[in-house]
Amino acid sequence: MIDANQSAGQSRLNRQTAVPALIGDHADFLIVSGLAGPAKDIGALTQEAGNTFLFGGAMGGAVPMALGLALAQPRAAHSLRDR
Repeated sequence: MIDANQSAGQSRLNRQTAVPALIGDHADFLIVSGLAGPAKDIGALTQEAGNTFLFGGAMGGAVPMALGLALAQPRAAHSLRDR
């Protein structure tokens, strides 16, 4: 998951491999993602499937949406990605 272009002891996280490793099977739960970077990462991973709610550019909107989904569907698994 570390970028091959490391320089002088600095490592960069490769988000294209890290996000799938962290998420696993994205079809198993609802995903709410805020801010542009995480929303793009999740959108690319899930192909913007029906179980994803992408709030790129809607600063502050992901947390209340995730809370609302969790309250409305307490038996479903949820994931909030906001950074």
